[in-house]
Amino acid sequence: MAVPPLDPDRVVLHVGVPKSATTTLQFNLFADLERVVYLGKPYDRPGVPYESNAAIAELVGALWTRTELEFDRAHAAELLERGLRDRPGIDDPRSTVVLSEEALTWAGAADRLEIARRLRRLFGRCRVLITIREQRAALRSCHRWMHARRLINEPHDAWIARCLASAGRSGCPDDFAVRHYRFGALIEAYARTFGDDRVSVVATEQLRTDPASAASTIASVLPCDQQAVLERLESRSPRNASPGRLGTAYQRAARRGRALRARLLTRDPDWTDPLALAELNHGVHGVAMRALRVVDRPPRPASRETDAALAAYYRDDNRLAAERTGLPLGGMGYAV
Repeated sequence: MAVPPLDPDRVVLHVGVPKSATTTLQFNLFADLERVVYLGKPYDRPGVPYESNAAIAELVGALWTRTELEFDRAHAAELLERGLRDRPGIDDPRSTVVLSEEALTWAGAADRLEIARRLRRLFGRCRVLITIREQRAALRSCHRWMHARRLINEPHDAWIARCLASAGRSGCPDDFAVRHYRFGALIEAYARTFGDDRVSVVATEQLRTDPASAASTIASVLPCDQQAVLERLESRSPRNASPGRLGTAYQRAARRGRALRARLLTRDPDWTDPLALAELNHGVHGVAMRALRVVDRPPRPASRETDAALAAYYRDDNRLAAERTGLPLGGMGYAV
């Protein structure tokens, strides 16, 4: 690979797991701070050439969806160079370049350690921020997100049981949802790749119970003014919050209707892809979702058996994460 195009000290990688307030940080913080050149979601940054946004989106997709055999390192370096070209603020040596994408922790096609190595080759020994969330709560939120989009149809307990039944079996991807919440292994992989001193961790629970501590960690990583971070964390509402029972049912019904209409009128094969059916945050659907939030009911809690099985699955890994980070994960509700 060619020499990384950026000084690694200017680069911060945020590789928080899904449902760990990643969207809140992306929209409320990274995209809004002075002297931050933001590369992550959403990939339609105003004032940035379309080609630059498209190149970063393609690069991120390749990083986590391509196996090592399929991954083209030279093309990845070319996409990064194209993504940085003509981007406002990139020529200011005082600016910090932030790439934020939760999919980089997804335990799917590419091994997460290999993703970390790909990032190291592209950006050098830069700083890394990892956000985590207590697994049982994260998985409940993840289930609601996937269920609302008709990606899965099982109740929460049945879905978790299926994932755990295949956990660790070689060649069986059904456990990816539980594997990518193994934080100890994730933190260790990035510490091994970038160095212990370059990796920082924030627990989502800190944003609610101790935002000053979370702001201090984030500000030291970026680096920027701690008060500016704290104000943005406290003054903006959370993003991408999962709906309750009524909201989930409405979204499933709306997407089913949209898919049926597309099938009957256009014969477009994309109607089979739930993620191709767009979000339901605008127009009449947006009005309906905002009204439902007023009367919505929380989802049914997981059974004791499911909670116990998840605690047993994550306990050793959480101990490793607590040892690596020094965070009191047990006091935050993590199984240790």
